[in-house]
Amino acid sequence: MRVSCTVFAILIYGVMRYPKPSSAQLALAVLGGSYYRACQLHKSVIPAQNPVACQIHYNNHNPKLAVTLAFLLQTNTRTVVWKVTPLFATWISSPTNFLFASSLLTPSSTVLELGAGVSGIVALCLGPKVARYTATDQDYVLKLLRQNIAENLDTVLPAKRKSGKGSKKQQSQLKTEGGSNGDRITTLQLDWETDATSQLNPVDMIIACDCVYNETLIEPLNSTCAAICRLKDEKEEPTLCLIAQQLRSPEVFETWLKSFHRDFHVWQVPDAMLGEGLREGSGFVVHIGVVR
Repeated sequence: MRVSCTVFAILIYGVMRYPKPSSAQLALAVLGGSYYRACQLHKSVIPAQNPVACQIHYNNHNPKLAVTLAFLLQTNTRTVVWKVTPLFATWISSPTNFLFASSLLTPSSTVLELGAGVSGIVALCLGPKVARYTATDQDYVLKLLRQNIAENLDTVLPAKRKSGKGSKKQQSQLKTEGGSNGDRITTLQLDWETDATSQLNPVDMIIACDCVYNETLIEPLNSTCAAICRLKDEKEEPTLCLIAQQLRSPEVFETWLKSFHRDFHVWQVPDAMLGEGLREGSGFVVHIGVVR
């Protein structure tokens, strides 16, 4: 039995507004791809896929937009772009994505990405569609991440004219959507194991793309996600936490999922709502969580 995009979005809305879901909501969660279903789907080992080569030419829903992201290829996992990243970036930034279609993401949303890596692909694709996007990672990653974002910023966020017909309206819209291009997409140092989250600003969505590959990082990652989600006042709409990952090891995946489930209501995003490259059999999976 499949759950439609509309029902899935309504279910998430329900948990966002009512922290203790009803039995009917829990039943829908299981059908829609919850913690319990996810645990049963991924018992077999899925072969690891190689990282993408050193340069990516990326088109994002616009034939005129060509973003080239060059980066150093070193031995550390954070200095490569894994295959899930361009697929996820395409899906999350699509105007037909269920998050935009159901207004869970809007042009006024604020987003924070954990473990952004060096490329900035997700930031450059989704950043122009929201009010403010902050890409975070450890200090040694930020130099190249900032370079890639800076070199492509004018491509994804062309400067708006400051004079001429309609200029006042454009400037007003720019202010509403988050200020100048320079502060629409920003970077920030954030180490899950050592840095405090209490000084961060609340956000509408947290994104982590392919950050689950090492058991020792699972608890710091999930604790950071939960702490950022709890920055919002209880009277506000909760922060959504979106986790995309490659299924390399069933043991690592189940350890992450059990840990994540302790702090979050969790759904696996169904195939009907994913891009073709992220669906069942691809070796990738996307979950969405609302903090308990």
